[in-house]
Amino acid sequence: ASKVKVGGQKVQEEITKKEYPEVSQLKKVLRSYLDDYSRMIELEYRYFGGKISRREFKSIHDKIRGDISRYEREASRLFSTIRGSYPEFTAKTKNIENLVLSLQAKSASFREMGTSYIGKRISKESFKEHAEKAVDEITDLIAKIRSEVEML
Repeated sequence: ASKVKVGGQKVQEEITKKEYPEVSQLKKVLRSYLDDYSRMIELEYRYFGGKISRREFKSIHDKIRGDISRYEREASRLFSTIRGSYPEFTAKTKNIENLVLSLQAKSASFREMGTSYIGKRISKESFKEHAEKAVDEITDLIAKIRSEVEML
């Protein structure tokens, strides 16, 4: 994208849309993905902490998870297209892909911890201490990915 800063980010985004439609679409998909991912982590934290019922959790979680899967497929397709068509974006997209993989790994670890807590394999105190730290790390990682996406 052009580095012109004539009216702030809106001008930058319009230039990106015209010159690189796939990059613009990827940004949109990743924004939605990160929004839903944040909602899912918050929902899981509330569920593991006993704040919502299993039934409520399951119905909301399944819908969010379905949307996230759809965004992942679309992002994967766009990453591939961008790598093949716009080599100038390869380093940035590779960095974002790596950050997303880190996000998925941290989230899986958090889910495992929550499952262990529900299964009474770890204490409430241990869960609270480690879960808050894990959610903070996940939140920071989501913010970092958002920042990288906006720099595309």
